[in-house]
Amino acid sequence: MSRAAATGMRDALTAEITSLRRTGAAAAPRAELASGRATGGARYACALVSWPPDLSADGALVARAGGGGPWVPVSEVVVDGAEVRLACAAELGAGPVFVRADPARSAVALRSALDAAVGSGLAPVLLGERPGVTGEAPDAAEVTTGFDKLNLAQRRALTRALGSDLAFVWGPPGTGKTDVLARVVEGSLRRGQTVLLTAPTAVAVDHALERICDLIGTLPGFDEGLVRRLGPAAVPSLVRRHGAAVDTERVLARLSAPLAARAGGLRERQREVAARLRDREAADAAHARVVAADGVLARHHGKRRAVVTFLTTVDSELAAVDARLAEADAKLFAERRADRLRVERADLTARRAAGLTDLAAVDAAIARARGELAELRSVAAQAVARAGGASVRALRAAADGIADKVRRVDAELAGLPKRVLDNCRLVAMTTQRGHLGGLPVVPDVVVVDEAGMVDLPTAVRLASQAEQRVVFAGDTRQLPPAPACLVDRHASTQDRALVRRWLARDVFRAAGAVDEDGQATDDPRLARLGTQYRMRPAISALVNAVAYPDGPTRTGRSDVSSVARSRVLGAPLVLVDTSGHTPASTYRDQLHAALVRECVGRLEHEGVLPWREPRAALAAITPYRTQARVLDAYLREHLGPRFAGVADTVHRYQGDQRPVVILDTVAGPFYSGTGKDSATCRLVNVALSRAQDHLVVVANVDRLRATLPGDSEMHALLDHLRVNAERLPVEELVPVRTADQPPSAGPAFVPAAEVDEAVALDIGRAADRVEIYSPEPAAARVAAFAPALREAASRGVPVRLFTPRPPAAEDAGWEVVASATVREPLVITDNTLWHPPFDLLAATAADAPALRMESAVACTTARPRPAPVPAQRVAARTHRPPPRENTPSAARSTELRP
Repeated sequence: MSRAAATGMRDALTAEITSLRRTGAAAAPRAELASGRATGGARYACALVSWPPDLSADGALVARAGGGGPWVPVSEVVVDGAEVRLACAAELGAGPVFVRADPARSAVALRSALDAAVGSGLAPVLLGERPGVTGEAPDAAEVTTGFDKLNLAQRRALTRALGSDLAFVWGPPGTGKTDVLARVVEGSLRRGQTVLLTAPTAVAVDHALERICDLIGTLPGFDEGLVRRLGPAAVPSLVRRHGAAVDTERVLARLSAPLAARAGGLRERQREVAARLRDREAADAAHARVVAADGVLARHHGKRRAVVTFLTTVDSELAAVDARLAEADAKLFAERRADRLRVERADLTARRAAGLTDLAAVDAAIARARGELAELRSVAAQAVARAGGASVRALRAAADGIADKVRRVDAELAGLPKRVLDNCRLVAMTTQRGHLGGLPVVPDVVVVDEAGMVDLPTAVRLASQAEQRVVFAGDTRQLPPAPACLVDRHASTQDRALVRRWLARDVFRAAGAVDEDGQATDDPRLARLGTQYRMRPAISALVNAVAYPDGPTRTGRSDVSSVARSRVLGAPLVLVDTSGHTPASTYRDQLHAALVRECVGRLEHEGVLPWREPRAALAAITPYRTQARVLDAYLREHLGPRFAGVADTVHRYQGDQRPVVILDTVAGPFYSGTGKDSATCRLVNVALSRAQDHLVVVANVDRLRATLPGDSEMHALLDHLRVNAERLPVEELVPVRTADQPPSAGPAFVPAAEVDEAVALDIGRAADRVEIYSPEPAAARVAAFAPALREAASRGVPVRLFTPRPPAAEDAGWEVVASATVREPLVITDNTLWHPPFDLLAATAADAPALRMESAVACTTARPRPAPVPAQRVAARTHRPPPRENTPSAARSTELRP
């Protein structure tokens, strides 16, 4: 990487970082601190006022003092009770300090990573500072699946990508670019190489990864961490079909489950053996006690025998003494001898009595010993029965063996994360995540999908990580890089020039594979795909007319739709022309939103959309985030939460496709660009080419033609639709109803001549609120509605007129609020929205019908945001009674501000 290029990219990133931090500050959650004081060393201690729960003190943060000034990085943030300590190189001052997440975190990481990328990997080849090898891979057919099923251009692109250090694949929508990339990854893995797959959006990453997983599912280790998806997956089908193999947490859970079960079984066995060992030891101890008790009993029996022998001896001696006494009594003069014999007999009698006592004691002891022995034998028998026949030695050996197995299984469980990490050879993630580092592998091959959105510094960073090969695939006529600096009105001319040179050009142009006009060069590293398989011929022809008139793609699929027949989808191309219905504002359009809602509702009612996952078959696309939010809210309110995410911006649908696409061309400056390389043409190309079977375009054709530049590619779009699209009348989706007809919950047009009467009827039915937004109220027109408004106010209904030009104050009985944000006419009664294309209270009349819709979402999204200046109360509510308790008007009074 040359020093000039490195310096230019770093300077451009610095300008981009400044713009990123300067823009988008209002939407980010932020903490508020007060009473800051410097504590030395660029450190501050501040009193905590508020800290939002979704703001992490450990993340990358920026701060600014007061309500203005630049956002500057802060570090070492510690939230300690009511005090926050932080380090900041800038002077924060004594006023309030605001802290929020750094929106430029990824750009900061990329700028830091550029220094490490100097001269690394294939970055010098990308920048033309070192020649690279460009060739054909002779083994492409052997290392990939279905090589023969690819068309000639796809096979050439695949062999070129597998045989070159640096390759570019230019694939217009539906030409199989992702199929080629999937096989590049497959071939690299089958060669034993490690791969990094990346793309600017999570959807593009997931679609490519799903194709890859279909090809490599039989590779060894596929289910054991071969593939790792870093970051949350955004495509449900990838999660459903391959989530168990690409989500590391699920892989670990699946692999650890049998080990954990085995460890649990071993521990249960360990407990059983320990219990048996305890029983065995208890049995042995019981046996020892039985033996001891037997000994005691034996001793007692021995003592008894001794006592019995003693008594027998005493009894013999007594008998002898008695015999001698009898003999002595028979003889004369033997008194003295008899006395001695009587003394001896008394002694023997005493000894006999003592012996009898001893015998009784011994018999009692024997009885006790026998009882204890019987009990001990019973206990011992039970213990032996529990312990089984194994010896203590055998059981201790078994316990030691099980403990060793438990240790080995625990070690295997502990080492499982490393084993899964070591098994990883394919990492898939977004390019932004790649800036933050932490790759689990050193990639031999880097594959970048949707590279037309990749700026040069990101491409250089990715190329620097490739050891052997880098492949960029994309379409230079789809979404380009989108630096914030180019739309930052505070950015300097010099910063914009830097960003335009170094960040706004895609890698195809920067490397010379495509010239600055978006035309392919004769660079041998570039392979172009030319046959598309996504769109029906009619849709492909429209895309060619808008984006590829100089090199139209061929169609390789049938003209048969994959979805059920529907009145809305009468042809591949359908136009809903809202000409004659003037949009009231840019960036959002309630009529278009109502038409999209009705289209989707009919598709749902006719069974076109799958019940569980309507997003799988339908996309509602619009250029602006504001309108995307309106569409999303309309669909969720009307059809339920299953339809969340169906409506989104063009950028969010890059890399995706759907059988049915509804394109809402809401008014705005988006269409001002001209040329195939303009953001207008690129975004329109992406939006149109997401459709596989049916494309419904909602457009105000007359307004677009009146406001488009003469050489805009949008003229080609409108001309092609005029000739080739089936027209679906607006009135078929939004019918016309007269004032005397019952009100409809769905959207309806009311003829201009009957709008006053119909609005007055709705005011008369109002129970919660009446809000009129009028940019140019005229006193006469206000007076015309005064009776209906005064009657509603008399019933306790809050009645307010919002206008930037309040009429003269009078005792009108309702409230007039000065609001600078009122730029379009609206009437809201309860949850009914009136969206006339003219100011209902203006002096001039109009003949266009007004749109009426019963929808809380329509009221919320149409209502202007509060004015930046405090609202001014103009007319007092002199005749309005206080709200009734427990009524909707009382409960919802806080919702009535614009």
